[in-house]
Amino acid sequence: MFTPSDLELMPKEIEQLYADLEMRIMQDVVRRIKINGEVTRSADWQINRLHELGESKKTIQKYLKDSLNLSQIEINKIYEDAIASGYARSEELYSKTGKQFIKYKNNKVLQQYISAVRQQTLDDFKNITQSLGFAEKINGRIQFTELADFYQKTLDSAMVDISSGAFDYNTVVKRTISTMTNSGLRSVDYATGWNNRIEVAVRRAVMTGVTQVTGKINEDNAKELDTEHFEVSWHADARPTHQVWQGKVYKKDELESICGLGTVSGLGGANCRHTYYPFIPGISERSYTDEQLANMNKKENEKESFGGKEYTSYEASQRMRNMEAAMRAQRAKIKLLNDAGVDDESIIEAKCKYRAISNQYASFAKEMGLPQERQRVLMDGAGRLISGKTPVVIKQRDINIHRSVGAAAKNYDVKLPDGGITKLTEGTKITKVYTFAGKGTNRKINVAEHLEKQYNVPASEWKKVRGDGYVDDSDKSRHVELHWFESEPTGRIKMKVKRYFDEG
Repeated sequence: MFTPSDLELMPKEIEQLYADLEMRIMQDVVRRIKINGEVTRSADWQINRLHELGESKKTIQKYLKDSLNLSQIEINKIYEDAIASGYARSEELYSKTGKQFIKYKNNKVLQQYISAVRQQTLDDFKNITQSLGFAEKINGRIQFTELADFYQKTLDSAMVDISSGAFDYNTVVKRTISTMTNSGLRSVDYATGWNNRIEVAVRRAVMTGVTQVTGKINEDNAKELDTEHFEVSWHADARPTHQVWQGKVYKKDELESICGLGTVSGLGGANCRHTYYPFIPGISERSYTDEQLANMNKKENEKESFGGKEYTSYEASQRMRNMEAAMRAQRAKIKLLNDAGVDDESIIEAKCKYRAISNQYASFAKEMGLPQERQRVLMDGAGRLISGKTPVVIKQRDINIHRSVGAAAKNYDVKLPDGGITKLTEGTKITKVYTFAGKGTNRKINVAEHLEKQYNVPASEWKKVRGDGYVDDSDKSRHVELHWFESEPTGRIKMKVKRYFDEG
């Protein structure tokens, strides 16, 4: 009835709708921090707080209502157009057996069933939009925070931090953007506590309904055609537990006992693109012989090497999906940083990270012989985020922070986000070191002239460098991103913590 490719494409428009919803909500959070970031006293924020939170609630409700209205249009298209089209493909099998085929428009029983499933899907969407929030790391654990609570807590925290001088605007807004983009807008199942990114939740809701409908149509057709056999579709990059049964013919009870029909992890379950359709021995022809299936599956299991690791076709496809998700998150971060008006260096750094993932993605796809699926990355509709000259970065060697007599004297003072001073943890090293502005790059250091006056080193000789390291924090060591300036006469100076990795 439907090919794996058909099933893959069905929820795309709806996934796009909810990717748009996610971005609109994150942009609204950033906009409110930006507008209220000029508040100079905590008391002023308290005066405006109830009004601002009330307005944010109205905005969220409007966004959700708009998304649900558009969802209904797309769901109707799937159930009225796509299902009807797929149903019509069964007519050929009826003609071969001399059986009468009832056209979709005349099949009132099926239409009633589809109408009920469509309404269930719409109800699922309402439930999804009523259980949204973000996942945050709190006291070392990932916890789900409902959307309204997230707004309230985030704005309260941001305004207190900015107005008290504990953190500057750039630090606060970047911290918030990292939390949101690392999590993504999520929907929680309160019965189990399990939460998923919203595009995953809506895709699952759509595919659950489609699977129910196609299953009923195929089983009704099999009954009318007097057959108890079904052929299961085959597709590349199938998960290993599905690869063993795809492409073969089974009886109805075998679909359940062998293929796991009716279970979350089996045929027609979560993220499964396989389908099954009536097969009449002696009349129907198999799509693939056993020999062809063996050869195709053997090829799927051949391993290709990349970066010192070997991948099967399925493993490679999963790695690509992960990189696509990372690129989407990084694109969202770039867009939000631009909206927030943060310093140029932060935006440049975010773009460099995006380009690095993008280049690795292209290299990986080429080495694995898989097509790049950039449409999965560009579903945000933001277009090209990196324009003009490609940012030039210069890799440097790792920096060892030795543990020895006198090592502390050679250590570096590191400024913390709250203004305090600490040291790098002895016995560790700074890794992923690269120059991203200044000498040797095509990016300017905004404070180069100030550094020239302060240290008597020409502005053209300064570099802005970043790296991943560890700093002492009370009785523990914390993994951080570090930024500093350096020149040959001065060495490394003004080292500071840009962010804590355990805070996203």
